[in-house]
Amino acid sequence: MTVSTRSHLPSTGLALALFLLALAMNVESAESKPRPISSAERAAVQFAAEYLAEGPEAFLRVMAADSPIARLPHAEALAEIEVRAGPREGATWQLLTVVPALADSAAAFSINFPSGIDETLIIGLIREGDGHRIGSLRILAEAVERKGTASRDDPAKLPERREHRTPATILPLGMLGFAIAAAGPLLRRRSSGAASSLMLSGGLIVFAALALETRAVLADRSAPPVATKAGENDWKIGRLLPLRHSLCVGGQRDESKPQGSSPLERNVAALWTAQLDLQEMRVDAVEKALRSFPSPSDVPLAEILRARLAFFRSREVDTVIAYERAINLGPGRDALWYEAAQAFSILGFENRSMGYLERSARIGSRESDVHYTLAVLEAMKQRTDPAELHLRKAWSLKPVERAALLRVPFLWDVLRKGYLATAVRISSAEEPVVRSSKLSSDPLLLPAQAESRVAGEFLHVRIDEQELLVPGGAPFAPRSTTVLDAVRWARLEEERALSDVPQLLESAGSSGGLTQPLLRRRIERAAEALAARNRWNDLLSLTASLSPLAENVPSELLFLRGTALKRTKDVAGARRLFTEMASSPAVHRKSDAHELWQIGEQLAAVGSYEQAIRVMERASTIREIPFIDERIRQISMNQRLAHSYSAHPTEHFEIHYPTDVGRIFAVGIGRVLEAELKRLRAHVPVASLDRIIVNIVWWDEFRSTYTGSDFILGFYDGKITLPFAGVGGFPPPVVAILSHELTHALIAQATNDQAPRWFQEGVAQRHEMLEYSPNALNMYDDDALISLSLLDAAIEGSADPAIIQEAYIEAQTVVRYIEAEYGSSAIAKMLASFRSGARTDEAISQLTGKNTAAFDLAMREWGRRGGAKVFVNPPPIRYDAELDRILRFSATEGE
Repeated sequence: MTVSTRSHLPSTGLALALFLLALAMNVESAESKPRPISSAERAAVQFAAEYLAEGPEAFLRVMAADSPIARLPHAEALAEIEVRAGPREGATWQLLTVVPALADSAAAFSINFPSGIDETLIIGLIREGDGHRIGSLRILAEAVERKGTASRDDPAKLPERREHRTPATILPLGMLGFAIAAAGPLLRRRSSGAASSLMLSGGLIVFAALALETRAVLADRSAPPVATKAGENDWKIGRLLPLRHSLCVGGQRDESKPQGSSPLERNVAALWTAQLDLQEMRVDAVEKALRSFPSPSDVPLAEILRARLAFFRSREVDTVIAYERAINLGPGRDALWYEAAQAFSILGFENRSMGYLERSARIGSRESDVHYTLAVLEAMKQRTDPAELHLRKAWSLKPVERAALLRVPFLWDVLRKGYLATAVRISSAEEPVVRSSKLSSDPLLLPAQAESRVAGEFLHVRIDEQELLVPGGAPFAPRSTTVLDAVRWARLEEERALSDVPQLLESAGSSGGLTQPLLRRRIERAAEALAARNRWNDLLSLTASLSPLAENVPSELLFLRGTALKRTKDVAGARRLFTEMASSPAVHRKSDAHELWQIGEQLAAVGSYEQAIRVMERASTIREIPFIDERIRQISMNQRLAHSYSAHPTEHFEIHYPTDVGRIFAVGIGRVLEAELKRLRAHVPVASLDRIIVNIVWWDEFRSTYTGSDFILGFYDGKITLPFAGVGGFPPPVVAILSHELTHALIAQATNDQAPRWFQEGVAQRHEMLEYSPNALNMYDDDALISLSLLDAAIEGSADPAIIQEAYIEAQTVVRYIEAEYGSSAIAKMLASFRSGARTDEAISQLTGKNTAAFDLAMREWGRRGGAKVFVNPPPIRYDAELDRILRFSATEGE
């Protein structure tokens, strides 16, 4: 058998070329993984921990020998360090991910001070002996330039720009490609195919070399700008230390504090003061301060403040220009890109926003929020594979509560795939602990008073009142570090957020504070924590000055405020809030269909039906939303029920019914409702009952307008709606539906509508007066049960009817178990807990002394011991002949 040379030579060369090409072009995708912390960054984290424990002495101790700061008199050196790094008291530092070109020579930290002022500190690092030392400290209020080299006498310089050097492998690779390509014409006479293949292979190899060279050039260009060359003393700003303290710790503007005499000192002082002015909404003062800087400026903070001011004033193009100028000034880091992405998304620049998120991922960002955001965005586009990849990265970097993920409808399909299905484990009673494979492999020497905890790859260190956050820092955790699951972590974060509320009420009570991303995150977390604890009055105080018309106010904060207004019975205030949101220029500009749909729902809930319909119709023109046409019909129906139907009042109910049904029917259902109310109040005690509205509609209308299904037979959304028009009597199956929805209404009033969904559904099913009720412990194996902690998320977030049905059955089973193990008064005790603001885990602990996971496991064991039988109920009360009795009574009375 003869082997043709022509068949081998070209294919080998082509395969080699394609391999090298793939290698060149796939470097980016490899780097898109979260990047490990470099040895230089690790050293910076160690120094930061010591700074937060000791103050500027810690940095001075590790200054490089040739650093100008190290050559200053002791007191001056300390001042120059602290004026840049800021006061340590109460500060929170977080390590950022910088572009790869900087990872071995610099580390960047975002710093948030108690007043809400933020800073970015870039620590230049150099090798001395066996370790790293600090060569420079730089802040964003100092100017940079793109050309030239940094002065060796400038302590604010970043690591010097490297001259571009072609990697050693690229030149030989290119020469090989040219040689192969050049050999092609020599073979043309003998084999035109071989010649063509050689030339193609050589060309591809040259292209691969060029791709690698281009990548090297781009990597060099991503290095930071160098500092402006300064005179012998012009770099000093230590005299601004008193001003720095007054702004960062107390948020006070004290004109008696020295503002400095050099141009650099005056500029830095002006920008720091402008930060506080913007936070306190003195926007004219901010604009005046920024006019003293050229546009474009070579001072990063000036451009960042311009971007934040433009964002606050809803100047979309100016916002984009200023952020991109700031980004171009460098240093390249994920925090600034994420800030810009958030602003661009709010302003409607979705492609630009996505671009900066993806850029953060490409440099290996260790910030889990970047990857969670990308996962949701990809899932919304039904791109499940990239969504899964980002969600896996986010989960390993810093896991969040499973319930939080399951509440995002877009993520359900993603969470059922391979690794994530195993990792999240919705059947597990306990929250999974995500443990880094490199945990404590290279532990830091933390100060004696430091306390550390880890979740996934995320390291949190508390040093007195200071905090150090290290995404990707699990390898550096001391061996005694506590590894927490996401629920326990979230509870600690919640406690931290709640402790921050007094400070936020004092210093961050305006929309201006929301322009600063670190302060905005503190406010959002505090608002979420207050809502989780049902502290509605405190939430109203925290959000009192937020305007729905301001573009920089996150809609999530406004929705939380609206919920607080409704929970405190200020329906008129909630109606004003959502009406203003609907007319906000920000909402119109963003054209976010999902947000418009949410606003429409809130308007419908407070009775603004006409406006709710208009908002939802607008949402439907932007993007196709499943079921939105049906929802519009439902709201229209609610409007008719409120204004066009007949009404029959009883002692505790107002019954709306079609005029073609007749008053006799309304009287009959009123009597059944009053009788069932008396029975149910023995199980769901309500001290003072507000009148309950009951809407009665025809079945065809109910099905076509509200449900589109034969399986939903009633609902409660602040009002009871039942498809009972025209029924000939009230047999037990009909009364069971009525009782279920009435129980919902009673629980809402008994708990101020603060009971979790699983509890509402479980208790409502418990009192339906059916002959038998299903038992989840009889129907599902342990590995198929939904964790109790996830029942709410399954009911509210899943689009799978089977999952929702299982969650309902489990909810009722939990209620049965509570009654069996803790007595008939147990449900009333839980109602009282929920009314006082307790959540599921707290209410269960108050009743049983167990945490939720232990309670869940105990319930499953109860099922194995004999509690897995179908539940048998007492004989139902019969109301079958109620209408006949009313008709006979009416005939006797001549009615």
